[in-house]
Amino acid sequence: TPESVTYVLKTHSCRWAFTGYALLVRGCGRRISGIGDRYLQRLHYHSVQEQILSLEPDTIICPRFDVQQRNVSTVAEEKMFNFRFRGGEGEFIRSLESGHTVRTSVASLLSSMSSKNDTPAKLQMSEVL
Repeated sequence: TPESVTYVLKTHSCRWAFTGYALLVRGCGRRISGIGDRYLQRLHYHSVQEQILSLEPDTIICPRFDVQQRNVSTVAEEKMFNFRFRGGEGEFIRSLESGHTVRTSVASLLSSMSSKNDTPAKLQMSEVL
C-alpha cells in the first residue's frame, strides 16, 4: 500500500505475512477518508487484494497491532470475515468514508453469513471481533 510494506516469510512448514498497518485482523490500518483520497483508497484496496489476499489461504497474517488483541489470522479468515475487503472496491471506499468500524459491521456480517449458511451454529461474537 502507499504507506505499508508487507514481508512474506516462507518456511518449510508455513507462510507468514507481516502486514504492518495494511491489513489488520478484521480491518485495515490507517483510515483514508475524504474525497481527495479516493486514489489512495483504491490503491490501498487493490494492493491488499492483489498482494496479500492473493497469497495461499493458510498464510498466517501478522498485523502490526490489533485493538482487540488478536495477534494472527489467515488469508482465508480475512477473506471470509474482514468486512472491509468482502464487498469489492466500492464497499471498501464506502466503509472508510462512512466511518464504519468492525463493531458497527459485525451484525451485518453475521446476518449475511447466516443467510448463506456459511457460519457454524456456535459462532460467537467474540470469535468475529
